[in-house]
Amino acid sequence: TQQLTKNLTQDNEHSWERKAREVLRALYVERHYEKDEILEYYFNTVYFNYRTYGIERAAQMYFGKSVSDLSVRESASLAGLIRLPDYYEPYRHAENNKARTNTVLAKMYELGFLNQEEYEDALAEELVFVPDGYTVAYEEVNSYYVDMVNT
Repeated sequence: TQQLTKNLTQDNEHSWERKAREVLRALYVERHYEKDEILEYYFNTVYFNYRTYGIERAAQMYFGKSVSDLSVRESASLAGLIRLPDYYEPYRHAENNKARTNTVLAKMYELGFLNQEEYEDALAEELVFVPDGYTVAYEEVNSYYVDMVNT
């Protein structure tokens, strides 16, 4: 919740006052929204590298498909990016991405979100990323005018 409020406010000041504001904002959000809603909002605002915000946009950029069509391993790969998007992104740091994805899958198995068969299948799956998907993110024009025309 605290990360969501930070993402929404873009408050990056390095001070104890900012942290206090963040905590108060997070408490407000916790009182007015369910955990599932907060998590959904967070996934729609989080950064995935290459000027890409939101899980749907990241799924399109990295895998060329919608979130609802991602496999367990693909989903784990995207979830793993959140911690350090530049370090774990697959185009320049494939080994880091693979290791992080495996860590996410292991945690999912440990917590009971995957059974043994699902876990082993996900570990065995080979990830296929959109070639140079990040170039699409940089070529796309993002402006207020374009946003208004597209709505």
